[in-house]
Amino acid sequence: MELDEILRKLYSRNKIEILSVINTASHVSIENYDRLAHCIHTGFCCNTHKGKLIGFIYCITNKELYFQGNSKRLLGTYMRPNKSAVFFNDWLVAQASERSNLYRHCISYSINEGIMNVVDLSNIIKTNDGKYIVYAGKDEWDKFTIIKGESSIEFPILEFPIPTFYCGGEYKFKLT
Repeated sequence: MELDEILRKLYSRNKIEILSVINTASHVSIENYDRLAHCIHTGFCCNTHKGKLIGFIYCITNKELYFQGNSKRLLGTYMRPNKSAVFFNDWLVAQASERSNLYRHCISYSINEGIMNVVDLSNIIKTNDGKYIVYAGKDEWDKFTIIKGESSIEFPILEFPIPTFYCGGEYKFKLT
């Protein structure tokens, strides 16, 4: 599934649409780390019925959705897994450990070319209306853009309410 379709459904606020997407996701594990080269956090998170926070990550390399516990990031956060056998569950955020303050951010992605526009961050500012502004050089962005064909689709970088779903066997999510 392409990233634009995934984001449209995740941010529709329609729980049936959301479930149709998150139930396609695979759990991030040591077995699938070799397939996770370049990823973008969707910015979408949900809680399980037991209160565990789950975040959803889109892999550009294989065009698949993954989920991982306690993974809350802004839409467009560029991610690569740390493939160390000791710390296999740690994500690298654009070459910098997520424990550091050094982040990079993807402000646009071209589906046609498979190219991400990843910028160095000096700052991320949250405004009073819940938007985030990514400052890179002299420019600023408050949206994530997907280029598809001749058109572009924009998604605002916002903090949305976190829904709760029942999470049962084989990591299938259901309405609570």
